[in-house]
Amino acid sequence: MLLHPSHRTVDDVVAEVLDVPRADVTDELAFRTIPQWDSLRHVELLLALEEHLGTPIDAELVARLTSVRAIRAFAGQPDAVRALPAPSARGDTIDAPPVARGLSGVEVDETQISHIDGDAGRLTYRGIDVGDLVAHSSFEETAYLLLHGELPTLTDLGMFERELLAARGLPEPVRAILRTLRGARPIEALRTGVSALAVFDEAGGSSLEAMVRSGIRLLGQVPMLVAEHHAMRSGRRLRWDPTRSHAGHVLTMLTGRTPTDTEMAAFDRTLILLAEHGASASSFGARVTIGTRSDLHAALTTAIATFAGTLHGGAIEGVAEMIEAVGEPSRAAAWVRDLRNRNEPVLGFGHRLYTTEDPRAAHLREMAETLSEATGDGTALRILEEVREAMRPLTRYGVDVNVDFYAGLVFRLLGIPTDLFTPAFAIARTAGWVAQCLEQRANNVLIRPLLRYTGEPVRPYVPLHARTASDRAPRAIP
Repeated sequence: MLLHPSHRTVDDVVAEVLDVPRADVTDELAFRTIPQWDSLRHVELLLALEEHLGTPIDAELVARLTSVRAIRAFAGQPDAVRALPAPSARGDTIDAPPVARGLSGVEVDETQISHIDGDAGRLTYRGIDVGDLVAHSSFEETAYLLLHGELPTLTDLGMFERELLAARGLPEPVRAILRTLRGARPIEALRTGVSALAVFDEAGGSSLEAMVRSGIRLLGQVPMLVAEHHAMRSGRRLRWDPTRSHAGHVLTMLTGRTPTDTEMAAFDRTLILLAEHGASASSFGARVTIGTRSDLHAALTTAIATFAGTLHGGAIEGVAEMIEAVGEPSRAAAWVRDLRNRNEPVLGFGHRLYTTEDPRAAHLREMAETLSEATGDGTALRILEEVREAMRPLTRYGVDVNVDFYAGLVFRLLGIPTDLFTPAFAIARTAGWVAQCLEQRANNVLIRPLLRYTGEPVRPYVPLHARTASDRAPRAIP
């Protein structure tokens, strides 16, 4: 109910126009911090404030009145607010901050999904250390935690597992598409398959609840896309077991055989470790897509396309290739020295956020040891250990093993084909991608960064007949 004009304050105006509780109108509330305060509502708010205060708000003030703090100050001292620096819309002023290439160190939003402490080498999901989840949880339970924010009860988990089981199937038209893509790389087939599934999604609607239903279906369908394509290109029938856990079911499909309990446990723990990792390139790409109010399938298609790059998820396949290239543990030191002399990277080392060992690596190394003992062949693990020893002098500079270093070996020891490493990683990360999309949609803002222009200054158009050879000479593109 609207207050009598004589009793209304600017806080009341803000609450009414933005349709938020009066208690939420605090100094920290600002333009684009909530979905309601978008560009159009901002204009409506300024018009309402102008009427309420009886003070004109010109274009100069529009750029300054972008927070409750500034609005409150304006209501008390309009002239003082004009003295505040206006946020730059272009970023091309003399005093503009340095360009943050790659957005390194830039916090673009807030999250409650995962926290990466790069200096301490710690990773938590929803506040729970990933090591505790690896020791005590399952992938199903971890996926539920990421999507819903809390660990499930026994009843919740049972319902979630049944939902995953019900999603283990693909529409025949999507299977037909996979058959036409038998010669494609598995990650490309996965990307195309996820996009195609959007046509057949049964969740319906654009609400958060509908997106959760779509996300759970994708958790079940993404592994099916990878496995169906692999079976088709291999000329064999897809083998799967609906009675097994998610990890056991997926591993059975990817390898075409019944895994041992040790293998299923290792794969389950690996899926947990790979499920989520903050604003990685693929997760950020998914959030950009959801930020435009596109659908979940479009966002995951973006994520998978981004993830496929060799500087991201595709790097895990490079570790397997590295093991083959080194061949013997005794050759590791010379191989690393040769790469460094040629200024080429050693795959599996270094991370944008961690200045110490990636916390996931220690758990993956334990699994690699267990699986190596089970197979009776520890050559590949010894090769990696010798490569790590050769790289040890760089750890003082923050270059240590990352998640790919041992994850690639774990997948190899589990019998997963090398070109399925990246799709298998994506099967795990689907949980994190869906969680990131849900969080973005819940408090959405269009993600629209700037590019600082450093090209030619404004210059006249030269008609075609008047151009010289030098005018038409192609320029080197940086």
